[in-house]
Amino acid sequence: MEDTQNTYLKLKGVHKNEKACFIVGAGPSLFFASQNKNFNKIFEHVVISVNSSIMLMPWKEGEKDKRFFISCDHLCTRWSYWLDYVIPARCIKIVRSSWFKYKDELPGFLYFRPRSTSEGIIDPKEDALSYPSSCPSAVDLALQMGCKNIFLLGVDHDKIGEKVHFWDFFSEATRPRQIRPAQSNYNVQSRTFPINLEAYRGLLGFSRVMSANIYNVNPQSKVEIFKKITFDDIFKILENK
Repeated sequence: MEDTQNTYLKLKGVHKNEKACFIVGAGPSLFFASQNKNFNKIFEHVVISVNSSIMLMPWKEGEKDKRFFISCDHLCTRWSYWLDYVIPARCIKIVRSSWFKYKDELPGFLYFRPRSTSEGIIDPKEDALSYPSSCPSAVDLALQMGCKNIFLLGVDHDKIGEKVHFWDFFSEATRPRQIRPAQSNYNVQSRTFPINLEAYRGLLGFSRVMSANIYNVNPQSKVEIFKKITFDDIFKILENK
C-alpha cells in the first residue's frame, strides 16, 4: 500500500497553481447551489466529489484529469449511488487506507493514510490526509495538489428543516437507496462535527502555508472558520485572481 503507484501521493502538486477547485459535499445546501444557472461552470475547474454528491457529477464520459471522488466511509458502498454513479464515473477515485482490504473490488482506486487533526494542528510534511470525515480529507487533498482557491459546496454541518442531504429534496423515486443497512441518522453523523471543526482549524493553517484560500459557499453553514460567500460570489472572486 505504501507504493506510490496506488496511493494519493502521485497526486501531490499535479494541479499546482490551479485557479479553482470545487469540493462538493452532500449537505442540503448543495441542492440550491445545483439549481444556480452557473452551476455547470464548476466543471471547467478541478472538482472533488465527496460521497453521494457524485450523483450530480456529469462524469459518465470525458477526461478524468480534473475530476476526483473521495471517501473515508466504507458504508457509502452500501448505497445505490455507489454502483450507479461511483463505479462507472470517469474520475480519479481515492479512499481511506482501511479500504485496502477490499482492493479486489476497487480496481484503479488510490488510497490515503489518515492523519490526526484532533488538536487542530497539521504537519505540512506528513504524507496523509485529514480525518475523520471525507470533506476534511478533500480539502487536504486540494491543498496538497496545489489548488489556490478552494470553494466548499454542501459543507453545512446542519439540516434544512428535516433535510440532511441535498438528495432529500429529490422525489422519493430518485433518492439513493440503501442496498445494505448503513448509518444515515443525523444524530450519528453530527457526532463527527466537533472533530471536523478541529480538522478545519488545522486546514486553515495549512492553507496559509500553501498560500491558498478556502471559501465556504453557504452563508448559513455551521462551519464558521472559512470565509463565507454566496454561489454568485465565486465568479467575481475568480475574475479578480
